Amino acid sequence: MDEFIGAFGERIAGFLDDRAARGFKRDTWVRHFIKFDRWVFQTHPETTELTREIVYEWIDDDSVSPHDAAQRSSGIRMFGKSLLSKVFLYRISFPIPN
Repeated sequence: MDEFIGAFGERIAGFLDDRAARGFKRDTWVRHFIKFDRWVFQTHPETTELTREIVYEWIDDDSVSPHDAAQRSSGIRMFGKSLLSKVFLYRISFPIPN
């Protein structure tokens, strides 16, 4: 988990590890998640909740190309779905997106 530094780092690493255990390549989204993790750490250092507003702000960041934004939105969508499934299936307590 040493590549992640933000509030969601442990959960992101777990998400990527779960996907790798199911046969998906970890490298597919790791670059985007490292950027997301660092972006959240720099722009929202106090946050503990993954909100729709944070995700949209990150996807709409002007510093990326349209192609990159599409890939980033796909990865974060899967990550959000993973967080929600763990909340409902395993009743893990952590903030739920709005």
